[in-house]
Amino acid sequence: MRRGSNCGVSPPRLGHAFQLLDDLLDHHGNADRTGKDVGKDVGKSTIGSVIGRESVLGRIAEHVAAAHRHLDASVGAKSLMHGCVDFIFEEALPTDAARAATSRQDVGAK
Repeated sequence: MRRGSNCGVSPPRLGHAFQLLDDLLDHHGNADRTGKDVGKDVGKSTIGSVIGRESVLGRIAEHVAAAHRHLDASVGAKSLMHGCVDFIFEEALPTDAARAATSRQDVGAK
């Protein structure tokens, strides 16, 4: 198998995680910290409003862990891409949520 052949699998997972993160930040984010307007989705039916914050964080964690596994397989465990993925989710989420969403030790072995 040629390196990089699995790259097509992780972008959708990261896309889903990013959309969940966007919904979460709209309800729980800090505009000064994230740089995005918040409250635009209040009253709308979003996945976050339907399943709740903790479930959204769990789904983000699953998608991010899957993306890390695919990165391991396609570009290797030492790739700087892992740090990029972690940076996106750590910078946007509160510290406790970031650990839950990006902890490769806890969810990466699924």
